[in-house]
Amino acid sequence: MTQVREAETRSVSLPVEKRADAVIAGYAAVFGGAADIGGSFREIIAPGAFTETLKTADVRAYFDHDRGRVLGRSKAGTLRLKEDAKGLAVEIDLPDTSDGRDVRALLERGDIDGMSFGFVVTHDEWDETSNPPMRTIHTVSLREVSVVSEPAYGDTSIALRSLDAKREMTKAERAEHNRIKAEARIAERKAAAEQKFRGIRATATDFLDDAMVWLDKAIKRHERHMNGAEAASESSQKKMMDEMMAAMTALKKAT
Repeated sequence: MTQVREAETRSVSLPVEKRADAVIAGYAAVFGGAADIGGSFREIIAPGAFTETLKTADVRAYFDHDRGRVLGRSKAGTLRLKEDAKGLAVEIDLPDTSDGRDVRALLERGDIDGMSFGFVVTHDEWDETSNPPMRTIHTVSLREVSVVSEPAYGDTSIALRSLDAKREMTKAERAEHNRIKAEARIAERKAAAEQKFRGIRATATDFLDDAMVWLDKAIKRHERHMNGAEAASESSQKKMMDEMMAAMTALKKAT
């Protein structure tokens, strides 16, 4: 069954800069560092995770993930997103609205100290050899970015469902592996039995051929005795008997 991916959120507690009167900038995600996600698992965002999604995504910037408080939009050019060596860089032209002015004022006061992003994972990997498990996010579909007053990780249940799905897939793969191995063993045993049967048949044929050879020799010797071509001496009689015995022995082995 195909797993339906749900949206998740992650935050970064890094300074948000005010670059001009109405322009702010910061990072919504950083690469490489392993973050503890609610004590349930650790997570790394791999470099390149946003490369594909930034080519087509029309992303909006919100305040505290509130869709009613829009601060910018990539399609409109008021939100600019760039993936660099550090992570997902964000630049927003704040609107001249109550939310825009509030964000600007809160930044000046130091009340805002982070950004966040909403996304759907399209490719991740889990490593359960570590404790807690380690998740590496390779690619995402970016849905939104937000300026947040209190950076925090969202509900971990979505990611944990991804882990459960991976475990179920592992079980299914293991079951399929066992099925293939069982079929291979059955096929191997069948092949061995057929080979053994062919070997038995081949051996029986060989013994039967031997019996016919010895019997032919004995008959011909007897004919020579009868027509006087060979004296029926005691020695010749013994050879004929030996040939008959050899034929009988080979015939028994053939059967």
